Amino acid sequence: MLASLAHAVTIYDEAIDGDFNGIVGGPTFLSPGTDIGALQSGINSIFGSFGQGVGPRDDDVFTFTVPVGYVLSGMELTQFLPSSSVGGGSYVAINDDAFVGTGLSTAAGNLSDALVSTSGDLFAEFLSGPYSFGSRITQPLAAGVYSMFWSEISTSVDYQLDLELTAVPVPASVFLLITAVISLIRYSRLADK
Repeated sequence: MLASLAHAVTIYDEAIDGDFNGIVGGPTFLSPGTDIGALQSGINSIFGSFGQGVGPRDDDVFTFTVPVGYVLSGMELTQFLPSSSVGGGSYVAINDDAFVGTGLSTAAGNLSDALVSTSGDLFAEFLSGPYSFGSRITQPLAAGVYSMFWSEISTSVDYQLDLELTAVPVPASVFLLITAVISLIRYSRLADK
């Protein structure tokens, strides 16, 4: 579960910032996402909508960066509001690249995928077993570039995704090493006197 949302920062809202990129069709089915930039320490909220509404199908593809010195420790689908039944669930995939596989021929290269039908822990969904292909996802996710793909063919869905970014703690051994080096320098100076 994510830490308190009191310090959440909205990093992208489709209603304000514009529609996310959609999928790229054949022959590659590798889709570049709308780059929403580097996540900030704490909770990063993304608001969007996807699916088959009154108009043409609207898939969401976006890319974000986990900066060096941080990990993506939480991925909470805080709101998942379909306009009608999503049947077996809406398809969501994540990849460790600026592109995400959006077709049967390329989805196997993604970190993981899942069918979601309600709000909840998206990491748990990915880790519990992928929907269609093998899973390479781990929690937390290390520094790097990631892309996500959201798709629904029977209804439209409004959602809020909260991504939690946590600083990587410095190991205690580093502090011991620094303390030892400082002690040696002091000892060396005292010996020279």
